[in-house]
Amino acid sequence: MKALVVDPGSLVTGYAVMNGKSEILDAGKFLPNKTRDPNYLRIDTICDQFEQEIISIQPDYVVIEWTAGKINKSRHKGGGSGISIYGIAIGALWRTALHTHSDREKVIIIAENVWTKGIPKAKRMANIGLIYPQYNPDLDTGGDVADAIGLGRFFILNMKLEGGV
Repeated sequence: MKALVVDPGSLVTGYAVMNGKSEILDAGKFLPNKTRDPNYLRIDTICDQFEQEIISIQPDYVVIEWTAGKINKSRHKGGGSGISIYGIAIGALWRTALHTHSDREKVIIIAENVWTKGIPKAKRMANIGLIYPQYNPDLDTGGDVADAIGLGRFFILNMKLEGGV
């Protein structure tokens, strides 16, 4: 079993490819050509990279973090100004997965609050570093890769509990 897991964003989308034993096969970031590009171009570039990854690795599952619809008050100066662009990025990645993956029923959405359970990002990053020594938090300042890995681990462990994967 192989899962491609993404933590969406319009500037950085973290990804991880994991096997059924929760081992990391690959991890990294999908990035726009230029961070100053308009939102739609950044998201389109990230979706192109995501599509190529799906085609290249042929995962059994594609797992996408879905927004709980809230932005922490410490982000975007408390105004939640990024939620609409974030939502567009999530939707674009979801549509890309639905159109690219061979089995639409294996494109899985998991709400961020379901798997993060209110644990702060810094603590999630530290935990990923303890579990996966190959994860380098110095190369993941925003925690996007850590969140993709954490979401993948959550998905795999919960699927096994249900007798799935």
